[in-house]
Amino acid sequence: FQLLVPLDFKAAARQASNLILMVDDATANLPWEMLEVDGQPMVRHTRVVRQFITPRFRRQIARTDALTACVIANPATDGYHAQFGGPDWKPAAGADGQPKPDCLADLPAAAAEGDAVNQLLTEAGYAVTAVPPESVAADVFTRLFARPYRILMISAHGIHARRAADGSYRSGVVLSDGLLLSASEIGLMETVPDLVFLSCCHLGKIGPEAGAGSHRLAYSLSRELIDMGVRCVVAAGWEVDDSAARTFTETFFDQMTRHNAAFGEAVTVARGATFDAHPGCNTWGAYQAYGDPSFQLKLQRGPAPDDRPLRAPDELVDWLEQRRLDSRLASAGRQRRATAREADFKTVAQRVRNRLKHVPESWTGLPEVQQALGRLYGEYGREGFALARDALLQAIGQDSTRGNVPIAAIEQLANIEARQAQRLSEAGPARDLKEARRLADDAIARLRALFALSAASPQTRPAAGAGAAVNPERLAILASAFKRKAIVLARAGKPWKDVAAPLADAREAYASSAGGPDATPASNPYGQLNRLQLDALLGGGTGDPLAAQLDGCQAAARERFAHSFGFFDAVMAADAELTRWLYTAALADSAAAQLERCYRDAIAGLTYTDRELDSVTAQLVILADLLDCRAAAPGSGDAAEQDRNRAAVLRDVAARLSRPPNARAATTPKDGATPHEISG
Repeated sequence: FQLLVPLDFKAAARQASNLILMVDDATANLPWEMLEVDGQPMVRHTRVVRQFITPRFRRQIARTDALTACVIANPATDGYHAQFGGPDWKPAAGADGQPKPDCLADLPAAAAEGDAVNQLLTEAGYAVTAVPPESVAADVFTRLFARPYRILMISAHGIHARRAADGSYRSGVVLSDGLLLSASEIGLMETVPDLVFLSCCHLGKIGPEAGAGSHRLAYSLSRELIDMGVRCVVAAGWEVDDSAARTFTETFFDQMTRHNAAFGEAVTVARGATFDAHPGCNTWGAYQAYGDPSFQLKLQRGPAPDDRPLRAPDELVDWLEQRRLDSRLASAGRQRRATAREADFKTVAQRVRNRLKHVPESWTGLPEVQQALGRLYGEYGREGFALARDALLQAIGQDSTRGNVPIAAIEQLANIEARQAQRLSEAGPARDLKEARRLADDAIARLRALFALSAASPQTRPAAGAGAAVNPERLAILASAFKRKAIVLARAGKPWKDVAAPLADAREAYASSAGGPDATPASNPYGQLNRLQLDALLGGGTGDPLAAQLDGCQAAARERFAHSFGFFDAVMAADAELTRWLYTAALADSAAAQLERCYRDAIAGLTYTDRELDSVTAQLVILADLLDCRAAAPGSGDAAEQDRNRAAVLRDVAARLSRPPNARAATTPKDGATPHEISG
């Protein structure tokens, strides 16, 4: 204070209760908030807020009227050291001799900050999109760009002008896969938030970045937010203490929400509370506040969003359906940790229980409500299976005179039973082959009953819908159930002749869905491709010359993709090449790399969820297990070795596809699954 503040201004500064500092590149990184006046921090008695002098600004600013917020807390940082550790960095070995994880330290305090802010904003009437701890980069980007937000809060690791492996300098929020949430991505947000709070070390830095030049990846995140028109920005200028940072963050948001304080007042109270609670560190002065000191949040007092009264059961069904669509966002991003998926399910299950407490009890048992619950829980796979199955069984078993539950509910039930059968057959501590076989049989029985009901003669027990009207989607679900039963039997050690029987039924159902074995691909070549793959396993005839059929399938898939831009339509072109490879006699050493390239080329430039990619890799593993089962059959001879080699290639391809070269943001899958998406 004595050396930095002009003499003529010192007296006024001592007496001022409100101070706006106009800073530029040269002065922004000076720690003005740390100034001491007569032995006490000036910010103890003066509200200090900054404003930045900049020639850059967004000419047209779009804001949202909705009370929405995004809270990103403690995201995953895997791959950080490989990207920013320098050219000589090598994984360090732990006490057990194994390499230590390539990530920054976990931030449990940041996760707690996120939970606290989430609760405060929800109480204030905001619809909060929360990114769970340990979320990968693709998941962070997906939720950040999912909808416009009025408030953005991030609590994570931050870096400023750090040199990356390619020699460039980068700044931003540390994410997984060596990626950052940088000014480059923030600048692409169409809707400008009112308030952004960055509880991340170093992100308050604004001045020239040494060695960075004009590289957008190194541009100051705080300055980008100011330039794009954010009304208020709070960011830490240096490394902060975790406990002190939590005190500052929670106090600030408590003031802005519960006390409806102005921005300048909330910052001042938060600085004072942090100074008093943590006198041994300087975190109280690290948070730099830019913007309008009189700005106040728009608040909506009263019941939290999930407690607001609903007027009719239809509104409850709509609410559950919206949660189902939101859950697809939660599954976005590849290589999501199982713990994160489980945490997502626990969160949504608790949210549903809370919602159901605030509606009439009679609504809960309605079949349409139970079907909506089944569809929602079914999105969570293994974690949600039990609740999804119970809900769909209740929906189907209720009084049908009102006609509110379609036949599709039975198909959905059969589909999740077949999928769960496959999951239970996989290796692991939860493996239960007996239960897996029972579920597969239940799924097949339900679907056969549906076909029997639509057959001219219900007395006939059709194998795959014989005599009934062609229903491609139902046939695809039935074929998938047969295939999953086959893989359950194979993994249970059953002989090939037992496994081949349900595969033959699956092949018949796929052929029916494609219009017969000699038909050209219709609008969707999915059934024909699967039928050809099973022909390769079962040794059946392929009808028309194989090359012509596969060329037709690829052409149909590309035509569909040109209209839909869908992930599974893109993948089918690669599936056709995989099918072609199954029929070849030679087994090149580079087969795995070539097949991987086919899939990579097919989905290049697309965004997709982990669920979609898992569907593709799971099918590769299923084919591999079936080939191993066939190789073990008596009398296989020289073909057994070739089957085992092909199985190894397929597992290699699946593993390669599960290791993405670059993380991708994922979009919400379209409502209304294609047969490939349903039966996977």
